[in-house]
Amino acid sequence: MDHPDDSIRTNSGATAGEGYRLFWVDTLLLALALRVLLVPLSPYFGYPGDHDDFVRWGVQAVDDGVTSLYDHPPRRLPLRVREDGEWITTERRFDRLCNYPPGSAYRLAVSGWVFSRLSSDRVVNTTLSQYCFSAWVIVCDVILAAGAAALARHFGDERTARWAWGLMLFLPPLWWDSVVWAQTDTMLLAPAIWMLWSMVRQRWMLAGVLWGVAASLKPQAILLLPVWGLALLAPPRSTADAGDASARWQPLAGLAAGALTLNLIALPFTLHSGWAWFRASYWDNLFATYSHLTTLKAFNVWYVDLLLTLSDDATTPCLGLTRDAWGKFMLAVALLAGLAWSAVRWRGRAEGLLLYASLSLLAFMMLPTQVHERYLVLVLPFVCVASLRWPAVRAGFAGLTIVALAQVTWPIWLDVDPAGMREVREAARAAHVELRQFEAHRLPPELRSLPDLEAVFRRAYRELRARTAPIEWVFVVLALASSVATVAAIVRIRPP
Repeated sequence: MDHPDDSIRTNSGATAGEGYRLFWVDTLLLALALRVLLVPLSPYFGYPGDHDDFVRWGVQAVDDGVTSLYDHPPRRLPLRVREDGEWITTERRFDRLCNYPPGSAYRLAVSGWVFSRLSSDRVVNTTLSQYCFSAWVIVCDVILAAGAAALARHFGDERTARWAWGLMLFLPPLWWDSVVWAQTDTMLLAPAIWMLWSMVRQRWMLAGVLWGVAASLKPQAILLLPVWGLALLAPPRSTADAGDASARWQPLAGLAAGALTLNLIALPFTLHSGWAWFRASYWDNLFATYSHLTTLKAFNVWYVDLLLTLSDDATTPCLGLTRDAWGKFMLAVALLAGLAWSAVRWRGRAEGLLLYASLSLLAFMMLPTQVHERYLVLVLPFVCVASLRWPAVRAGFAGLTIVALAQVTWPIWLDVDPAGMREVREAARAAHVELRQFEAHRLPPELRSLPDLEAVFRRAYRELRARTAPIEWVFVVLALASSVATVAAIVRIRPP
């Protein structure tokens, strides 16, 4: 005869299980609805230049074939932009060769095909064009959230997994970056988070393939390589201690699988035009296009330099080295110090991989030059999972989240470019040329000579900058303080 308590426990267990399932389904549907409703805001608040690139590359893949993307820039298309509160149709007079790796070329081709079928006039920056090209990141947002939940579950429990799932779906910097600003950072994060999950579970071949997929989508996948360095330096303790010498080389085999995956995805492009895809999407992106800039509006140590000097010239010497060289030096020191700490403190434990991923990505955001403002988004999922496992990390994570939201919304509140002094001098020289046609005695004294004219322009520029400079100082100080708090909390963590 069954005991009455057995049926009560069975019913309560079923109810709890049903509640868990409802949580996952309900939050997923709510997150998808949020994103679908926000996409129409992208023409207003997104960055039309990047979207113009995406659509033109997609249409080029349809018209000329996907392998043409690294042969020549795309043809121009009509572009809708807002000027003085009114919509106008123009053309963007900037022609860029595709600078995304081949994996992204395929998804651009699919989006371009759908867009070309649905839009006869092919006008860029419409609600239709945004939906066609944002569908990928919406899917990747969900994959990222699922990966963060799986990673959190590995280090915690069901409750921790649900927190990670919910935070990744509804954290404002993530959905704003994906569907309002229409960027593609979660396309890198989606395979990256599952790569780390595979690494902590010692599924090295799967981890390598996922890294190859990430590298085929965005060149920033190289930011994940330090984590592989830790895996090679401090192999999993459970297998290494078991006496299996071959296990020490499994991470290397996984990394080789990643390189093979990337090259297989790129094979049609390699056969068509050699290494043109690598030059355009990797070499130029990482070492050429932005090499002269200290920061691309990223609130890091170089933004402090920018606020003080009003210059983002990375080639300017400082204490005997260029700013770019100082950035590389600080990054190298941070990565090596973090690697040594992780290897010694954690000795191959899975927690070391998660913590070093957080430290290394934060170093890439805060120390080198040429950093985009959106790179902070790449840090958040890993620090989020770490904060759910170790409460001491939560204060830093909260600060970084606030800064990330400020970073991805800067076009709304940052009116005047903080690196505009070069343009100010050029404008003063152009005005001086125009004023030379007038007799000097007919001009006010402050407009007669070029130095005086430059002083007038600089004063006007600084007055405009004064409106947002205090806000920028608040955010950059918060960014640095949150980074220090995160690093300090992580290095104090000890194995149980």
